[in-house]
Amino acid sequence: MLFTNTPAALNLTGDFTISCAFRLNNLSNNYAILNNENRDVAGYFLRILTSGAAQVLTNTSGAHSSVNASSNVSAGTVYSYSAVRSSGTLTHYINGTSAGSGALTAAATALAQQLYLGYDTASTSYFSGQIGDIAVFSGGLSSTDRQSVEAYLTAKGQTTPLIADYAFAGNSGEDSKDYVSRFTASSSSRHYWIEMESSASSKFTHSKLFLGTALDLGDTVDDYNCSRDDTQDDDFTADSGAVDVARGKPAPYKVSVTWRGDAITDTMLATFHDNVIAPSQTRFGLFLITTTNHEILDGLKSLYVRLKKAAFPRKEKTDYNIIDAEFEELPG
Repeated sequence: MLFTNTPAALNLTGDFTISCAFRLNNLSNNYAILNNENRDVAGYFLRILTSGAAQVLTNTSGAHSSVNASSNVSAGTVYSYSAVRSSGTLTHYINGTSAGSGALTAAATALAQQLYLGYDTASTSYFSGQIGDIAVFSGGLSSTDRQSVEAYLTAKGQTTPLIADYAFAGNSGEDSKDYVSRFTASSSSRHYWIEMESSASSKFTHSKLFLGTALDLGDTVDDYNCSRDDTQDDDFTADSGAVDVARGKPAPYKVSVTWRGDAITDTMLATFHDNVIAPSQTRFGLFLITTTNHEILDGLKSLYVRLKKAAFPRKEKTDYNIIDAEFEELPG
């Protein structure tokens, strides 16, 4: 990834600190993490060599200076990393521990408007793996400040994932393009780090990502209907009499569901109101998801809809309720 018109502070012409979190898929090439280097002129880069050693290189008018870490990283592991240049000495830190230092006497000559993320201009190779946050400081951080940054990176990048799901194909919605996964949120998590990777030579792309609260009503569907009107072709007749027939877009799904039973407790009824009905007044869409009995959604596993109306028919007894709801599919 190439960034242009980068701030002058990112030229790093004196002391500096670069901190980041990363994980490599392999060590087949020299992989740059941050690269502001035209190796024949000026700049700097931070990269991981095929040996697993981190390397920081600076260039002043074509004169290179570099320092390699004395400890190596491995593929498949998340690391927090820092490189601190202070008074001409560059020190590597891996997971908060010093990993070697040396003289980095050549401060990088300013090279404006050219900053690569995950691309090595020397070996023309792209980073194979994941790069998390990158923090760049135009000065050598103190031990206290560096440790604070590394503690943040460690908490964000090295914590046990809330969910690791490798069955993308098993959670498909319309056109087999939707992926759905549920997990229990942790109060200690301030953010979500979502990774998509493959051992095959393929790339993942996605258009939209939704995070939200899930409400599981269990196996309580008493009645349902999911249907859509027939697609209507759009005809256009020119002055010449020629007729152009354009295939119209499929009509949206209309879904009606009745939930009934002792699993629909009074508390569940209130939760449905707070999490489905009330938000529909200010937020437009929600997802209907099935884990089994996919015929409820005409064989689909997820459907993006809006709530049209909901009603709670006469209460039959304590903690035994009925919910009637109607939904309409939303485009996109």
